[in-house]
Amino acid sequence: MSLIGRAEAILKIAEETLEDTRKANENTGMLSSRLERATCDIDQLREIVIDMRETLKKYQPTDWLTTKQLAQEFKVTQRTIWNWYKAGVIPGHQIEEKGHIFFDRLEVAKVIRERDIHGRRTAGPAG
Repeated sequence: MSLIGRAEAILKIAEETLEDTRKANENTGMLSSRLERATCDIDQLREIVIDMRETLKKYQPTDWLTTKQLAQEFKVTQRTIWNWYKAGVIPGHQIEEKGHIFFDRLEVAKVIRERDIHGRRTAGPAG
């Protein structure tokens, strides 16, 4: 199960537990401070899960490419991709501690379209 899946499962259990506790407290006519704190905690957890969903929408695993994959996709050499990255022309992201750089296909495609750098492979992009 994915991280977001586990978080959503925990949230569901917490919401069900909170609802059961609310019903029990309604029968006694009291709402404890502990229940109020739990309500706040669950609201915060709900916001975290929503933020996680939004973040994951932006960064789907298939969107990340290695230097080699990006070079193949845009029909340039790996060296060209690396030079563009080092020059700050295309964005790259260090995702792993080992220092591997990954590129978001959509970000790079946008830069290539905006700067029309694809035709200037050896000379580099125009500023």
